Amino acid sequence: MSYFPRADDFAPRLGYDHTLTGPEDFIFNHDTIQRVSPTEDTLSDTLSPSYDLEDFRSFPSPPKNYNFSTKYEKFHVTPSHRAGYNKIYNFRRSKSFFFELVDHLPNTNELQLKIYTNDYHMSSSPISHNSTSQLPNFKFQISKQLTHFFSTQKVIPRRFQEKFFTLIRKKLLERLDFI
Repeated sequence: MSYFPRADDFAPRLGYDHTLTGPEDFIFNHDTIQRVSPTEDTLSDTLSPSYDLEDFRSFPSPPKNYNFSTKYEKFHVTPSHRAGYNKIYNFRRSKSFFFELVDHLPNTNELQLKIYTNDYHMSSSPISHNSTSQLPNFKFQISKQLTHFFSTQKVIPRRFQEKFFTLIRKKLLERLDFI
């Protein structure tokens, strides 16, 4: 193994005095060739007993990524009486969007967040997301659903989306706490 060793790569050996003897200690002498036997080379790579093993902390495992998806689920409610203006479920008069949040792990491997709507023009193809948590918290779920909603709708301009995103998310979280 040919690499340039650093000063902290070497472990002090038992019974060896490490005090400096003079100003020439750290100057390389190119005229002198030192030969190290293979056994000494192998021994110098191993840890000495003077090292404190508590200093060697185990590296944390890389975070796991869990996949989940967000999609629109269309619903149709047949109202018993269609008279009057601004009926909430009438798809010709107004569009309704309901976010479904997941509060427990489903039996399937993939978590699905759904946005129920009566708008039949919305695409029902799912968009996948990654999370480091197996069950994301409500703030994360609402953020992903709002992002999905804003990316598919065509009425609200981008500058208003960016301006009011945190306010809408905060109000939805307050509503959730109220329930």
